[in-house]
Amino acid sequence: MSLSALVMLGILLSFSAHGYANFRNDHIVVNQTNITCRDIEERRNITNDHGNCKEWNTFIHTTNERDITNLCNGRNRNRDGVLSHNTFPLTECHVTLDGAFPNCRFNQTKLKEQICVKCVNSWPVHYYSRRENITCTV
Repeated sequence: MSLSALVMLGILLSFSAHGYANFRNDHIVVNQTNITCRDIEERRNITNDHGNCKEWNTFIHTTNERDITNLCNGRNRNRDGVLSHNTFPLTECHVTLDGAFPNCRFNQTKLKEQICVKCVNSWPVHYYSRRENITCTV
């Protein structure tokens, strides 16, 4: 493998790991079933692109993070719209009063649904909510 190919591979892997770290911070909750949107979004510093309260965000509850990362194995390693076979407990957060972070107020809803993600280099990097117009397949 040439030096330029190795450098490009390193950049891609670095980008994927960074994308997954953001995905994990914004969406994965391990071994916690009772969260409040305000507490977790403030603790994790989750904001929109302008640094204000994020209008919508969904947290995926799991006891094993691999249940989520394994969605991006095999043929799904670089695929958009990967739908899980299993359902996950979710907490959906919606801002009720837009304001300056961290003074956010939320409505939160608990759900149990399949999840849909975008995979890049075998890592989930984006969570698709049911409000997004994307076709998700197993």
